[in-house]
Amino acid sequence: MSGIKQWRTGTSFYRGWYAGCLVFAVVFTALSFFCHPGSDDYMLGFLTSQTDYLDLQRELYLKWQGRYFSSFLIPAWAAGSLRYHVYWLHPLLLLLLTFFAVWDLLRQMSRLYQVAVNSRLLLFVSSLVLLALVFTLPSVFEGYFWLVGSLAYQPGFIMLLLLAAQYCRMALLPAGKRRRPLGLSVLLSVLLAGSIEIVILVALLALLYWWLFINRPGLRKEMIVITAVIATGALFTALSPGTLERTAHMSRSPLAVFISFGYWPVRAITTIASQPLFWATCICLYAGGSRFGLPAGMRPLGYRNWLWLLLLPFIALLPILAVSGGSLPLRLLNVVVQCWVLLSAAFFYWLGANRPLAMPVMQQLVNWKWLLLLLLVAGIIKNGYGRNLVQGYFYDQVMHRNEMLLRANRFEADAAETDYKRAVRAVYRQIPPGLQKELLWETVKNVPDLIGNYSDFENFNEKSAISLYHRSVFR
Repeated sequence: MSGIKQWRTGTSFYRGWYAGCLVFAVVFTALSFFCHPGSDDYMLGFLTSQTDYLDLQRELYLKWQGRYFSSFLIPAWAAGSLRYHVYWLHPLLLLLLTFFAVWDLLRQMSRLYQVAVNSRLLLFVSSLVLLALVFTLPSVFEGYFWLVGSLAYQPGFIMLLLLAAQYCRMALLPAGKRRRPLGLSVLLSVLLAGSIEIVILVALLALLYWWLFINRPGLRKEMIVITAVIATGALFTALSPGTLERTAHMSRSPLAVFISFGYWPVRAITTIASQPLFWATCICLYAGGSRFGLPAGMRPLGYRNWLWLLLLPFIALLPILAVSGGSLPLRLLNVVVQCWVLLSAAFFYWLGANRPLAMPVMQQLVNWKWLLLLLLVAGIIKNGYGRNLVQGYFYDQVMHRNEMLLRANRFEADAAETDYKRAVRAVYRQIPPGLQKELLWETVKNVPDLIGNYSDFENFNEKSAISLYHRSVFR
């Protein structure tokens, strides 16, 4: 057991791991400051400045969508980010909140299932799971950096994790002391039901699973309340005039829908499977299950239960595909992927608890723990964070230059540079000649895919959202 103890408490390994996490955090922070608003952000900023906020909410609910929480949050946040120049804030806040939600859920689950982990090991596993969630995203741009897309989807996923953590809290407490976690669960349920459809469907299917397969007698009253709140909010969202109006005009081809039922789950799984850190996370959770196990007397889950749980995010996807005609934005697939990553990690822990590794194998895993740090660095490189850091600097300069040109030319149609390569070359020529290498130019001539989108300026005109917003602010 000495090897396992060393795996849990090795100071040098933790220092190396957190140094790698710090590198990722610094790069992510820099990219957040290089990020710039898009046309949807500018349009919401313009509408907020021209319309009473409650009137705008009524307009969105009646004519566009029933997502009452997202509709209330996003226009105000977009307007504030533009007005106070804090567009960098939302990616950092979303990353921190996602980390906190993962950490809180793992902490409460370890208490519920009597897994005696210390705070340092819990922090390590939480950071490992967070990085697996970020690296497996089909679109980091839509998941974190684009304000409208990220605030529409990621908060719903975060609230789903927080709600699961509150359930674990209630399961640990006697019936008379559950008022506070139940109150927080009701609040989270109200907000979750007004966020995004995929999260609502995942929550409803998770509740159905609970009632069919878990159904703990001591928690039925609380779960009735939570189920009623989410179901009521879901109906309020799904049956809103705006939602019905929008979905009525979507084109649907039965063949396209049928093909999409297979295409999108396969794409999600292949995206996840291509990330080595995901498999490393699963192996670590398997080893954790082998080491800590599950409490004696706990009602065991079978393979059939886990099959339904692993299929749950994809089952939630089917109604959306049927309504949308088989098309999906990647930000929606982000939520499905994150749910599946967490469920896969939990499955591997359960698998390790039921089929523990032999001690020699565990010792080999201990000896190879430094490979995790190499996979973290490889993930940063493989997913383009280093390349985007270089590209992001030039992208940031181009976007600032365009804004100056717009103001100087009173937002005329030909004021901004519509060709990105020509715009970035003007910035590239300003760096010292010794740095102007062909390899550098081949890198910086492209828009950074993790944070950038130049299509707004490529299609710029006097009636575009960027021009409308700036004219309303600087008139």
